[in-house]
This record gives sequence, C-alpha cells and structure tokens, in this order.
Amino acid sequence: MIYVSIRKKDEISIDEDISFSKNITREESRKAYSLLKKMMDFVGVDFDISKVRISKNGKPYFIDNRIKFNYSHSTHYIACILSDCEVGIDIEDDFKISKEAAFLYLNQASFNLRYQWVMKEAYFKFKGDFSEDEFKKLRVEDIDSFHHIIENDRYLCVAFCEKEDDIVFFS
Repeated sequence: MIYVSIRKKDEISIDEDISFSKNITREESRKAYSLLKKMMDFVGVDFDISKVRISKNGKPYFIDNRIKFNYSHSTHYIACILSDCEVGIDIEDDFKISKEAAFLYLNQASFNLRYQWVMKEAYFKFKGDFSEDEFKKLRVEDIDSFHHIIENDRYLCVAFCEKEDDIVFFS
C-alpha cells in the first residue's frame, strides 16, 4: 500500500512529543514530520525521528530502511507519502516560475510548466538522485515509473512509487 496525505498547512499542529533535532527548524518540516507520525501511527508503525537521516542528495530516510517516506510543501499545503517501497512526492499550489528558470529547467514545448516541474521534482525525490544537469535534461515524456497524479483547482501533486500499488488517502 501507498499512503498519501495532503493537508493545508494551517490545519496541521506540530506534535509536541517529537524531539526535533536542531537541524529541523522550518515550520513546514516540523509539520510534515508531525503528519508523517500520524500516518505511521495509523498503519501501526512506531515513529522515531532520531532514526531519520538525510542522504547526500537531501532525501530523508529511516536508518532501518523498513518504511520509505517523502514529503513536500507548497505555499498552502503539505503532502506526505509513506510505503514499504521507494517513494517521492511533490506538490505545488501557487506556482510561479520565471521565464529564465523555465528556459533552463523545462521543456516548454510539450507540457504546461507547472506539470513539468512537479513531475520532475517528484521523480528526483523518488530516485534519490538530484543533479541540476540531470534535472535540466530529463524530459517528462521519458519518465516511465509508476506515478499517481492528484490534481484539483487548488493544487497539483505527483506521487511516485517503486511498484504499482493502490493509494490510500489519509486525512
């Protein structure tokens, strides 16, 4: 199973029982870990933030590697994904990108810019590799991994997973 939760930032409380390290200072990150803890409680897995590490490419992971997770935040939302296989997620709601950035990072000819950006971000979070050069070169049309697109009039979210599986939305 793949568990996904998308919540408005202002609806998430920071869990006071989590002993955040000095490295986790951003409110969005603290809220994302608080949401992740609720999700793990729901599926019956203990959450221990002291076992979270960040890879050299910035991907968070548990040192025991049993549970995989990822999170993303936008202006108004936080999205978390949890599974037993590799995952990656990205969300955008108030998307603005400069013409210069679009020219450098996106293939403007084929898809809308927000869609391209979210697909690429989620894909690189899923893969755990991130190089600016690879990001620039990757064409959305060439991504062939399992992914789910969650879109409405408020946000666009893309979730990647190592295997095709059902998504359970956690509220």
